[in-house]
Amino acid sequence: MLTTSIQDSVTQLDKIDNLQDFSDFLLTLKDHLGFDHFTYAIFNSPNVKVRDPLVACSYQNEWLDYYFSEDCINCDPIVRAAQKSHTPYMWESLKKNKTEQAFMQRAQDFGISKRGMTIPIRRANNELALVSVCANANKGKWNDLMNYSVPIVRFIADYCHDAFIEKFTEAAGESEEIKLTARERECLLWTARGKSNWEIANILNVAERTVTFHIGNACTKLGVNGRFQATVKAIAHHIIYP
Repeated sequence: MLTTSIQDSVTQLDKIDNLQDFSDFLLTLKDHLGFDHFTYAIFNSPNVKVRDPLVACSYQNEWLDYYFSEDCINCDPIVRAAQKSHTPYMWESLKKNKTEQAFMQRAQDFGISKRGMTIPIRRANNELALVSVCANANKGKWNDLMNYSVPIVRFIADYCHDAFIEKFTEAAGESEEIKLTARERECLLWTARGKSNWEIANILNVAERTVTFHIGNACTKLGVNGRFQATVKAIAHHIIYP
């Protein structure tokens, strides 16, 4: 089931019509959710023609100046992992070589916690973006924060990326209408409400493979790789209303 926090965020994002407000809104989420920093960046998109990949970032200017002047993107294990991963990952779980370990230590010198999470966002045409959050917290507090925030951050990551592409890039206003069948919409609606394929099959009184088939078709039409991203995009395009 979508939480009130997610529903409120979707409502606010839909009303935003300029890039500065979009960036400012994303940064307010870190305070609402209890994080120290929030980053949304796009590294590869055919529709985004900018040199600076950062769309929204709460890091201090001193760190950003250092990061770009030293070309740290080439030794940043968080970015490297995003290029290979399709699922969220914790920074502490990443295997790092000596150069990457030195980079992470340098980040800590600027007050950036080693406890963080990144959600890679992948779309067609090798499009890659990411959302990262981090907090200076002990292990217990961090685990509590993750238990509460991961579903919200994961949803907002996908939703805000689709909203950004739709509102503020060369692709804005050019997307074709996406048409899903009634059954495809129904399956995604129950997915948005937190149901598994098995549970949806029982609700609709069909075989589980039938649900899998319809969700797979919806993913293809929406141009995404999984049921979660399909749900997010269907909501973003007002195809379903959880």
